[in-house]
Order: sequence, then structure tokens, then C-alpha cells
Amino acid sequence: MLSGDDSLYLPLLAVGARGVVSVAGHLVPAELVAMRAHAMEGRTAEAEAIHRKLTPIFRALFLETSPAPLKHALQRLGFTTGELRLPLVPVRPETASAVDQALDRMLTSA
Repeated sequence: MLSGDDSLYLPLLAVGARGVVSVAGHLVPAELVAMRAHAMEGRTAEAEAIHRKLTPIFRALFLETSPAPLKHALQRLGFTTGELRLPLVPVRPETASAVDQALDRMLTSA
């Protein structure tokens, strides 16, 4: 079983999932790998701490249709992502702000 939602990844690991089809993994692959390793080794407190740290970015990445918020986040981190093609459009200013805030919180707590 795979999780199809980053925010459900840890809870699903607890009931037997083995992986995730991840959006956040483009931004925080090492953290997701570490969370899975902790969960598989029974270190639930450590896995939960990572999950809680990443929850704001999980939420922000789905304020609008994916992959627009993800592309905004990647561009903010200096990656070239190419333009969105219609019917997708760039994120609204309030979404950009929420993604930026989530990134800032995540990066300052690293």
C-alpha cells in the first residue's frame, strides 16, 4: 500500500503502508526518507516530530491545484521549473505567501 497524500503518509505507515506518491518529496526528500526509517524502526516520536515539522508545507502545497504551489516553492528555492501550461495558472498571491511562510518555517527549524 502507498499513501497518495503526504499528510497521510505517517498515519498510513502505522497501518502497513510502504511508501508515498509524494509532492513534498520534491522539496524535502531526505526528511521523508528519515520519517519512514524512524517509523519502520519503531521510533515513533522521531517520525512524528518530522511529520509535525513538515505539516505546514504539506498543507501549503495543496492550497491550489498541484503542481502550481510546488513550482512556486521550487522557484523560490532557486530551481528552474518551467512555466505552467493552461489550464494551470500561477498561484494567487495569498497562496504564494502561505507557501513562502511554510518554507521559511521549515528552513529555519532545520
